Amino acid sequence: MKILIIEDETAAVNHLRRLMQRYLPEAEVVTVLQSVAGAIAWFRSNPSPDLVLMDIELTDGRSLDILQKVQVEADVIFTTAYEEYVLRAFDFNSVDYLLKPIKEEKFAQAVQKFRQRHIKQLTVEKLATALKRTESPHTLYKKRFLVKKGIKLLSIKQEQVAYFCRDEYVFLVTRQGEKFPVSQSLEELEEVVDPAVFFRLNRKYMAHIEAIAEVEGYSKSRLRIELRPPNREPLVISQERSRLFKLWMESAS
Repeated sequence: MKILIIEDETAAVNHLRRLMQRYLPEAEVVTVLQSVAGAIAWFRSNPSPDLVLMDIELTDGRSLDILQKVQVEADVIFTTAYEEYVLRAFDFNSVDYLLKPIKEEKFAQAVQKFRQRHIKQLTVEKLATALKRTESPHTLYKKRFLVKKGIKLLSIKQEQVAYFCRDEYVFLVTRQGEKFPVSQSLEELEEVVDPAVFFRLNRKYMAHIEAIAEVEGYSKSRLRIELRPPNREPLVISQERSRLFKLWMESAS
């Protein structure tokens, strides 16, 4: 998750960084910009981040002017010491409007709103991509996986795969519990399997819908997953991926 900060006060930037460490630990700050002119130039030459934390009053003008001169596709959380801009702020793609000094609970609420919007958008994009690929005769998902068993080569059908897991190497685990090393990374496999039936649970596991044996609630809105055949370690997925997982379970074919 990539975040852009537009803020000209060093103390305010440091405060935002501290709040992000607590409530957006997975985020990467791509850069900090201090002016309207600098932000306009940046947006014209860089890909959009996921979120912009934007102070309204900057040294050379108001950041609302940025949004009028360039197309900003990212969600925006405005930060300001003034209430007078709140109506104009929500004319843009605004998640929330935080008054300075920013209170921790208000920042946490804004982050929660952003996560909900971000997850919905990711899900829509994922399903749209899956549909587009399904409709295209030129794009096919991987139907078989070539693995080695001793000196023999075996061709494992997609429907025989229970899940892929990463230990020191990446392994394919079949529904019968057989385990074979594969040469691709999980990231590479994620690009070629059908997202309608495979889901990336975390950095170590990607499972077929039929391998999900049991799902139960865990602490802090996370989920604990039991696979079939059983894996050797507890499998807990994050709060953010838990929401995506539920949507995937509802729409999986």
